[in-house]
Amino acid sequence: MRKLILCLLFFSLSSCTSYRGMNNYKSARYRSETYNGHKNIQLGYPLRKFRITRGFAPYKKSHYGVDFAAPRGNSVFSTHSGRVIYTGSSFRGYGKLVIIEHPNGYASFYAHLDRINTKLGALVDQGQRIGLVGDTGNARGVHLHYELRIDEKAADPSPYFL
Repeated sequence: MRKLILCLLFFSLSSCTSYRGMNNYKSARYRSETYNGHKNIQLGYPLRKFRITRGFAPYKKSHYGVDFAAPRGNSVFSTHSGRVIYTGSSFRGYGKLVIIEHPNGYASFYAHLDRINTKLGALVDQGQRIGLVGDTGNARGVHLHYELRIDEKAADPSPYFL
């Protein structure tokens, strides 16, 4: 029964976007898989001034990213260069969301944005503004929820920040 529910959930989510590569990231969100390896990735921070309010915690009440508290409207920056593969708000709970696919099999998620300042398919550089901090979706207060996916699995981004 659980597999049937997960399959139905995956099918309904995979119809939310026209980008064919998104299915991999959407399905990974609903699996409790985490990446335990190490890649040589160097990420910039997504905000200039912030306070980390919740870290990566894939156990118990799963939290597959890092929450950065910052004032509403502060600029959010790409942590690495790549291609924007998703912009919108069809991911349940994430609110306004940008997903950037980077070289070598990883992607970054920027959630709860007040405004999106990039377009689907755009090539972005590390440090380029892609949105503004907000509290859309299931956010408890104004913050940026940042996720890193390596080989489609949730990964703790902390060791990769410069």
